[in-house]
Amino acid sequence: IDATYEYTSNITLSAWIKTTSSTGSELYIMGDYHYSGAGYFLSMDEFYRVGMNVWNPSATPTYKQVYGTSTTANDGNWHQVIGTFDGTYARIYYDGALENTSVAWANSIGYVANARFGIGGSAYWGASTGWIGNIDEVGLWNRVLTDTNVLTLNNAGAGKTYPFN
Repeated sequence: IDATYEYTSNITLSAWIKTTSSTGSELYIMGDYHYSGAGYFLSMDEFYRVGMNVWNPSATPTYKQVYGTSTTANDGNWHQVIGTFDGTYARIYYDGALENTSVAWANSIGYVANARFGIGGSAYWGASTGWIGNIDEVGLWNRVLTDTNVLTLNNAGAGKTYPFN
């Protein structure tokens, strides 16, 4: 992915995921991230909750992440996960519903020239953090989808492609 997709705010990441992984470590779903602490990504944490992460090595603190509050994603069923960042708040949606919103972090997403977009893994995270399971219907928008957009995209668990025709 080239610099066209290196958004600094107003971003939405979306994917349908399916996993039974119980590795106990964070797994990368998709995003544009560099080991220097720059970029954005969706992941599943060591407690099997999905999250939205935004990083800027020049900011204090250097990152903002928000994970679902209690829903675990490793039950072997398909789940839609959507993360947004509007320049202040990161939000995570799970199966069409808002799960959690971060505290304010009024920073832009940071970038370095050699960051790379990845689905199911990141060159900078290493093989042990690659996604274990299935990923489908990924989406990337240079705007924050509304709650209504998220519900429409979820389509009662059946999925739907954008634009919503």
